[in-house]
Amino acid sequence: MKSFNLKEIRKKILNVFFNLCPKTGKIISLKLEKKWTFLFFPIIGILSIIWFLVRVIPKPSRVAYPCQRIAAGFGGSFLASFAGLFTSAIIFKKLKLNFCKKHLFIILAMLCIVLGITVASVTFKINPDSVFAWTPTDSPNTPIGTAKGINPGRVVWVYEPAASIWNGSTGYWWDDNSTNQTAVDSMISRSVRSLTNTSTDALAWDALFKNFNQNHGRGSVGYASGDKIAIKINLNNNNVSYTENDNQLDASPHSVLALLRQLINKAGVPQADITVYDAVRLMPDRVYNKCKNEFPNVVLMDRQGTNGRVRRVWQVDMIKYSNSSNTAGKAIPTVVYQAKYVINMSLMKGHNNAGVTFTSKNHFGSIDMQEHTFINSSNRPFGSYNTLVDLTGHKELGGKTMLFLVDGLYGTNDVNNPPSKFLLAPFNNNWSSSLFVSQDPVAIDSVGFDFINSEFGGQAFVVKSDSYLHEEALANNPPSGTFYDPEGDGTRLASLGTHEHWNNSTDRKYTRNLGTGNGIELVKLVPTITVVTPNGSESWTAGSQQTVTWTSEGIVGNVNIDLSTNGGTSWTSIVSNTANDGTQTITVPSTAGSTCKIRVQEPDGNPTDTSNSNFTINGNANIFYVDPAGSDSTGTGSISSPWKTLAYAVSRPLSQGATIHLNAGTFTETQIAVLPVGINIEGAGKNLTIIIGNHTNHMIKGISTTHVNGNQSISNFTLDGNHKSIGLDFWGRDNLSFYNLSITHMENAGGALFVHSTDNANDPQASRENPPLFYINNLTIHDCTFSDNNGGSIGLIGIDGGTIYNNTHNERNGSLGTGITCWAQGWLKNVKIHDSTFSCWRDIELMNMIGGNEIYNCNFTGWVSIPDGGLAAGFTYSLAVHDNVFSYIAAGADTQHHALEAGNSDMLIYNNYFENYEAGIQMFATAPFNDNITIRNNVFYNIGGLYTYLATIGLGAGSASENNRQNIKILNNTFHVSGAYSPIVISGGTSSPTLTNCEIKNNIFYGNNTGTSVISKNGTAFTYTNCSFTNNLTYNLNNNDFSGFTQAANKLSTDPLITGSGNKPTPYYTLRNISPCIDAGVNVGLLYNGNFPDIGRYEFVGTPPPSSDPLICNWHLNEGTGSSAGDSGLSGSTGTITGAVWVD
Repeated sequence: MKSFNLKEIRKKILNVFFNLCPKTGKIISLKLEKKWTFLFFPIIGILSIIWFLVRVIPKPSRVAYPCQRIAAGFGGSFLASFAGLFTSAIIFKKLKLNFCKKHLFIILAMLCIVLGITVASVTFKINPDSVFAWTPTDSPNTPIGTAKGINPGRVVWVYEPAASIWNGSTGYWWDDNSTNQTAVDSMISRSVRSLTNTSTDALAWDALFKNFNQNHGRGSVGYASGDKIAIKINLNNNNVSYTENDNQLDASPHSVLALLRQLINKAGVPQADITVYDAVRLMPDRVYNKCKNEFPNVVLMDRQGTNGRVRRVWQVDMIKYSNSSNTAGKAIPTVVYQAKYVINMSLMKGHNNAGVTFTSKNHFGSIDMQEHTFINSSNRPFGSYNTLVDLTGHKELGGKTMLFLVDGLYGTNDVNNPPSKFLLAPFNNNWSSSLFVSQDPVAIDSVGFDFINSEFGGQAFVVKSDSYLHEEALANNPPSGTFYDPEGDGTRLASLGTHEHWNNSTDRKYTRNLGTGNGIELVKLVPTITVVTPNGSESWTAGSQQTVTWTSEGIVGNVNIDLSTNGGTSWTSIVSNTANDGTQTITVPSTAGSTCKIRVQEPDGNPTDTSNSNFTINGNANIFYVDPAGSDSTGTGSISSPWKTLAYAVSRPLSQGATIHLNAGTFTETQIAVLPVGINIEGAGKNLTIIIGNHTNHMIKGISTTHVNGNQSISNFTLDGNHKSIGLDFWGRDNLSFYNLSITHMENAGGALFVHSTDNANDPQASRENPPLFYINNLTIHDCTFSDNNGGSIGLIGIDGGTIYNNTHNERNGSLGTGITCWAQGWLKNVKIHDSTFSCWRDIELMNMIGGNEIYNCNFTGWVSIPDGGLAAGFTYSLAVHDNVFSYIAAGADTQHHALEAGNSDMLIYNNYFENYEAGIQMFATAPFNDNITIRNNVFYNIGGLYTYLATIGLGAGSASENNRQNIKILNNTFHVSGAYSPIVISGGTSSPTLTNCEIKNNIFYGNNTGTSVISKNGTAFTYTNCSFTNNLTYNLNNNDFSGFTQAANKLSTDPLITGSGNKPTPYYTLRNISPCIDAGVNVGLLYNGNFPDIGRYEFVGTPPPSSDPLICNWHLNEGTGSSAGDSGLSGSTGTITGAVWVD
């Protein structure tokens, strides 16, 4: 039998692909012989598949490892190529195409290669740097050095996706609408509490101060007033001006403010004891203004020291570098030298020289000369001297640092780049949205390195960039052999902290997490919710009022509350989008059972929590059941013997307070359900109970011809008119509540849900000109969806006291659909419509809004029409329209492009944003209905284009009786005009119109066409009485016709110097700190900052630059007598003149 020499076999196999050393047999290089090259791709592909399966099947989480993603790419491309080759061969054979074998093979090979490359590209996903992470020289979980901190080696990682919400294209990542301040505040709070194992922020800071002082030989003492704190932030990319606006990554204004709030409001540090600095860069307005507005006595320091900043001063010759060749700066800021504590707030960034930049590199902004030779690890041997060790180890820098932070709200692959999205879970190709805190500088930088390396380690400069961490952790005996002594006093540094790498980029475990060593502990904090009640074993009665309570950490925004009656298998909504205040009173649904649970969660489902165990809902004798499988002939209305139809159920002799519960399922109703007073209807859920109308009358009708107390609710089902039925109609009843309904396909001309005070046939008084006999009270409509209803969503007549909110109206109905309407009558008092979305042709048309009504926090895409109405006695305003967004969307044959028809008198219109309408606010109605209207603090963008007599604001139009106007105030608005349409048009109709007491003050009018007039006039000329146009600014518009208006203090043809970038309306229309609008307005009774109001919608909230020759005082002299002088300026000083020279 022939024997086999394994070594010889191995050598022969290797000889096929490699050149071997004849002496040692070691591989020298690849042997790329032409006859064997075709085998490389299949061999690599097969080996990749084997490696992937062997590693991933036992532990699926390994699929995220870099090596497995590489293997998946190669293996996937090989399989795709093989499948492509096999399939193509079959196709060619079937088609019997006449190619020679050589050409056929080349074509197939090319197709397969393209397919393989495509698969590999998809497998490697978005960021090739993330696939090829650099493998550190030290193995995972091999800690070195000595851990620091109350909990040694602890690094707290707070991940809060709600904090970083930039869309990546509009505005800047640091805008207020791109970073959630509330979320950032929560992240700082949670992190310091977790770091110190304390229950409150105040206790956390006290523990940090005491621990630091204890370790510095001062005893266990906390912070004392007068102790100075220096906060080093990273402003590396802000090197040109204070107004520099870009998306390069610098210190987050929101993170800096959150840290100041903690120190001042929780730790009790006086503002004046805190300095925030970057000694070699400029502090931009976005950071300065946000901090200074809230904490005016905090010192903000940079290299220049102008515009309210303090200029840094150097304390020279402080650092004695441990390598004599190091020419980096030796001076540090005097404020740091004088501080008792330092807080190091760095960023999550790669760095094209140092590899990474975290807390150690952050102190390059604390020295007077930056020298990069000794931090460039990728170009130097591993285990070389590193400048960062001297900085971190210096007693005045790292030695004074009580807290280290890495701000990862937005991270980036390289120092000069905008934010980069992170690929791995939990980021999943989104922003990093993280904050890291620690008392151990080496541990926190080690964690930061692992994150950057796992995401962007394919960049060449990352290689070996953890070398400084080895030097710091082993500073007493570093790999380089350097005698680190940054004070030059002969004392060698001890270990500065602990270093290790995590086990992998999926689990992210360090030795203290695994219980295998004394290195790093990474504590991850994510948003959490905990249900407190009901949490198991409770017993509730159907129909009763009960309270759900919960606690939350890191949660931002509202929550949903759901109920399960089958132990958590399925869920029904109880309350949606309610405030996250930890408590909510609910009406217990009528579904009895012993396996009930409550769930509280954010609307996107994460985080979430449920009751720990089941609780019971007991039946209620006053609840009656209807089910699609029930029977109207034999059913009793009990839970076990339900009725079949709603119409039959409401016809039963039920006592007031009874509830008809519609089980889940689809009901087809063939007749009106006439609902008595005091009877409630509820479904199993908006999407679970469906009622379809199969007749041409009302589906549900509640008729009372006299004024009665309805005291009833309709909730939790879908009502589908099937383009036949009319909808819901309620007359004369107080205390009606409609919620969690979906109403669609109705044919009622008065609205799918029509609520009114009287039957108009029995009330001849009610009309557009005359109010109804009585008003109904306490109407609530919320959390409902209306769509595709022929007569609109909601009809209202004769309501005094109504709240209509959180509803969605999608009533295009071709191009003529309506949201909320009034059937040409209206008569509403104290009705609040808010927090709703409208997508209709005419979103709202309501007449006779006669007192205390409001429309706010809504989004409109169509027309809001308030045609006419006066003011009832006892009210100061008829209707306030405020804090809405009007953003026009065209629909079909839509020709009515007004945003708001302001026909009611005594209206307040403020804090709204209007864009892209062809007409803005128009005053059409018969006098005196257009009197006493105030339009203030709005932004109008790109309005105009329908008719020349319509404009952003139109005063008067139409017939002779509509022309007299009085008491119109247009104050502090910003008009951004696009094209040839004037912002204000005064249209006189055909008679002799008058305009009395019209104030146009403190407005910005700017456009792009100097031929467009600020004010245009049409028709018969007005007679003007007491009309003023003062303290306005115009730019790129025509100032040719202000006749009839008293003019004063206007800034004509002047650039307003608004921010001019970012989202509209804010920050786009906010003022720059050099804007001529600041303090240039006149007091019109609105709140303002500074000495005088600003011009335009937004008050400037920062500090304007000082005058080049500031006026300190304004002396007045009694000419010819005496030697004393008084100050008539702001300071109020007086004094004696001891010498003066008269200058002509």
